[in-house]
Amino acid sequence: MIWRCVKRTGWLALAVGGLLTVVVGAYLAYLSTQLPPVAQLEDPDYSLPTIIYDRHGRKVDEVFIKRRKLVGYDQLPSHLINGLIAKEDSRFFEHHGIDPLRILKAAWVDLMAMEIVQGASTLTQQTARQFFLTLERTWIRKLKEILLALRIEREFSKEEIITLYLNKVNFGDAWGVAAAAEYYFDKKVEHLSLSESAVLVGLLPAPNRYKPTRNLQLSMAQRNIVLARMSAEGFITPSEQMAAASEGILLAQSANPKNEAVAYYVELVRRKLLARFGSRELYEGGLHVYTAMDFAYQVAAHQELVAGVRALDRRRGYRGAEDSIELDPQGEVPDIVLQGLNPGREMEIGNIMRGVVVEVGEEAARVVLAPYQEGVIEWEQLKEQWPARLPEREDAQPLAITALSDILAPGELIQAEIIGQDLDSGHYRLDLYQEPQANGAIYVMDPRSGEVLAMVGGIRFGRGEGASEFIRATQAVRQPGSAFKPIIYAAAIEEGFTVASVLDDSPRVFTMSTGKKHTPQNYDQGFLGRLTLRESLVRSRNVPTVQLVDEMGARKVIEYARKFGITTPIPEESIIALGTHSVKLSELTRAYAVLSNAGKLAEPIYVLRIEDSKGNVIVEQQPVVSQVISEATAYVISDLLRDVVRSPFGTGYRAMKGFTRPAAGKTGTTQNYTDAWYLGFIPQIAAGVYVGFDDPTISLGPYEAGARAAAPIWKGFMSRVEGSLPIETFKQPDSVVTMRVGPEGQLLGPCDTPAGSRYELFKADTIPKRLHTGSTCVGGPLQAHPPTGQPGARKERENVEL
Repeated sequence: MIWRCVKRTGWLALAVGGLLTVVVGAYLAYLSTQLPPVAQLEDPDYSLPTIIYDRHGRKVDEVFIKRRKLVGYDQLPSHLINGLIAKEDSRFFEHHGIDPLRILKAAWVDLMAMEIVQGASTLTQQTARQFFLTLERTWIRKLKEILLALRIEREFSKEEIITLYLNKVNFGDAWGVAAAAEYYFDKKVEHLSLSESAVLVGLLPAPNRYKPTRNLQLSMAQRNIVLARMSAEGFITPSEQMAAASEGILLAQSANPKNEAVAYYVELVRRKLLARFGSRELYEGGLHVYTAMDFAYQVAAHQELVAGVRALDRRRGYRGAEDSIELDPQGEVPDIVLQGLNPGREMEIGNIMRGVVVEVGEEAARVVLAPYQEGVIEWEQLKEQWPARLPEREDAQPLAITALSDILAPGELIQAEIIGQDLDSGHYRLDLYQEPQANGAIYVMDPRSGEVLAMVGGIRFGRGEGASEFIRATQAVRQPGSAFKPIIYAAAIEEGFTVASVLDDSPRVFTMSTGKKHTPQNYDQGFLGRLTLRESLVRSRNVPTVQLVDEMGARKVIEYARKFGITTPIPEESIIALGTHSVKLSELTRAYAVLSNAGKLAEPIYVLRIEDSKGNVIVEQQPVVSQVISEATAYVISDLLRDVVRSPFGTGYRAMKGFTRPAAGKTGTTQNYTDAWYLGFIPQIAAGVYVGFDDPTISLGPYEAGARAAAPIWKGFMSRVEGSLPIETFKQPDSVVTMRVGPEGQLLGPCDTPAGSRYELFKADTIPKRLHTGSTCVGGPLQAHPPTGQPGARKERENVEL
């Protein structure tokens, strides 16, 4: 009886076992049909960043959701591979995708806990999970993982699996080991040390928790665990373990902050790429974008803009300390304040630090920056930089600074820039700093191709205090003032006026379309009477310019402005001569480039070429150039703008003094000094600078005209980049002739040289018809003077000042 029951139970158990085997087998077969083909890993679809380069192929930034860079197995150092195996899968080279011993151990632990609490995943299983599965902790996901791992092992070598894994896995702030090596240590992966490799492997269990940029101590502890496992597995000796564990973790200086100099240019390119390709292709498609930016030009432009706006801010006056604290009885900073001054900030030249003034003497002020870190602000340095302190009442006059005590006091919390260090005392040399309230932009292009070589949209990019993502160079619309005049005078030359045409700089009343009367004034509030068109532009006279617009008609001027690429609204009124409408810096710079480029307008180019992740060229931008005014007019106006720079009467003469290259330019200043401009060019580069407050009602300050607030930035930039270019002159075309004229613009005979006569440029088809009737020259036809640039032409003309 008993035997019969046992026998019956055995058959039942066999039947149930068989059924279960069939069911499990059928389910596994079903799961297999639902799995993605592992052949996809032959060409895996990684989420790759878009990399942005300058025109010379220098990497300047990345745009990404996941910062990643791919690497081959032969580039992986052996200690990195050994550390990975020791920590994650010590039997990796022995198993075939799954490790039964680890599975049994993990299953027992999970059974005791009645839930999945311990994994037994091999590196192959982790690779399957990284590419094909989610991170959910379920038995079904685990089964899929096992099946995929077995398939992967059949199709790929161990070396290929390690490479796939290390290119895919998350390292906290970077994805893939190559990107992690660059991000954390500023090294190529093949140059990682043993300690650095162990740091990266130690991140894998919880990358965001263990990353060294977040918790250095935890990261070191994880590194030491990896080193201990490597020693236990025989990959390194105990002495190598101890040596590596004793090393500190030296992180790359550029691990977190974005490169400030290129930030605005990169943001503009990012927006254009997003509009064209969409977010997935931009952030994950691995595009390689070669921009028109010249990195050296970009850095120079940013630095000169920041320096210029800071200089303006200092001229406006010091606004006072951030706060005031109570010093302890010994006159020192309380520890609780000291600890919070500059946490995590490096004491490096150029860094802006917070500090507390503890002592103010006649020659220097002592400032505490951090525990055991002090600096000094010297009176000789400060008095050159800060002329005044702003009063508490807005309607009061700035207070002159005659001593350190006029601007600093013990207990004041200030900002200071590190400018050096005294090697004897160890104290840092400081310069008083305050965040500028004004802002600006600079735009630089090649006038011949339209390639934008540099573009800075503000002094600081971002969303924090004092920062902005508003690209002032291309988005801001502000009144150009006199910087708009060259377009008006170009229109006049095109319409038949000559540089010798006489205008009237006398008080006049002009009637607007609304019937309102307008009496324009000049910058100096005076009048010069009769003067030539050349003199009017060089001296930037307002009244004759309004007269010129009135004679041509505002509509005609607007037509030419559109030809020059100005797209912003312009009212059909003669007072547009004063630049009271609004324009964009990018468009106005492009308009000036027309004058440098023989009358041709070039479309701006920010991106030269785009390659996909495989290196295939998918976009290549060619210059788009169109003739919008005659070459002769462009040259004549360029010559007038050269006089703005080289003539003592020119508005840019003082600002450009010392800049020896052939250059042309024009200042612009708006009412109440709210906007300051300088736009100019040499034959190879056109550049524009704008300075102003984002709030257009705020004045830059008395006498902060374009020549003072903007032109020095342009000059500083050009002085830094001109050495990269050969010296070129403005070549006079055959369609422009040089002839002698009298004081009233009348054409003279070949032998007539009355007082006030001079050589002047004319378009060949607009030579004045009036001859000087008192000519004493006998015989000889009327001759045009040799074109500028030919022997004797420029020398004779430059001896006569307007």
